[in-house]
Amino acid sequence: MALTRIQVEASLIAMSGSATGLLQAAGFATTATGRNPDLNQPIWTAMRTLGYAVANPMAVSDLDLTAVANSRQPYLIALADVLNLENILSVLMLKVDQEHAPDTFFLGQMAKQLQKTIDRKWKLIEDRFANGQAIPVIARMACGKLPPDALCVPVPRCAPPPRCC
Repeated sequence: MALTRIQVEASLIAMSGSATGLLQAAGFATTATGRNPDLNQPIWTAMRTLGYAVANPMAVSDLDLTAVANSRQPYLIALADVLNLENILSVLMLKVDQEHAPDTFFLGQMAKQLQKTIDRKWKLIEDRFANGQAIPVIARMACGKLPPDALCVPVPRCAPPPRCC
């Protein structure tokens, strides 16, 4: 069965811990509308990482998602989840760096916990989907920003994912 954009968004929002306030703390939308702009980059990047084309990176569509084979859907969701968490972490770290309010300590603690979650999820992705093969890793600039010509680069399974910030 083909994935729809709203299904992918609902999964990412649920896995991002909207109940714990991560999305709200980062100022991200918390609804799955099928057009949630905060989820374009993680979905698009996950699709590119898996070798799928996207007609418009700023508006991944149901039609784009139909290309994802059923066997690859869990991998797509897992990658998009980690990429979404990395986006949230980037925003939280910017807020911690820029704000001098009392809640900065809370945001800093949240960011530390989020980094641990990201590390754990990268490890799970490696264990579940690599199967002893090279895994795709996204080329990134600082703080999770992708250059326009970013390509997927195979790396040995034991190599850690790239870090930002």
